[in-house]
Amino acid sequence: MKYTTKYSLTSKTVLKSAGKRLVSEINRAKKEIKKGYETEFASLNLPSDKKLRDNVKRIVKAKKELKPKILFVIGIGGSNLGTIAVHESINGKFYNDSEPETKIYFADTVDSDKISALLAIAEK
Repeated sequence: MKYTTKYSLTSKTVLKSAGKRLVSEINRAKKEIKKGYETEFASLNLPSDKKLRDNVKRIVKAKKELKPKILFVIGIGGSNLGTIAVHESINGKFYNDSEPETKIYFADTVDSDKISALLAIAEK
């Protein structure tokens, strides 16, 4: 492996050391991936899990056939914030203002005021 500091403020020694640690960690992850979902590296299997992906697509299609007007995504902390970030990066911050077939609202389980406001929207 060739290490260069041409575009880095990091020394070659530090790069080599990090590279050695990364190689061993990559090799460890490759071994763990072979164990399927019974490992702390389980999420690495998701992109190549065709059976799971096809099942999710089937479920999404079935749910869309119900023509929902509102979708509530409920999470806590980082999982909720991450989902909001992905949604907004794809659909924009003001997605619901564009009159979509299904409006999407995010609720954080620790925010009782927002949960109450979302319940009021759902009851309309």
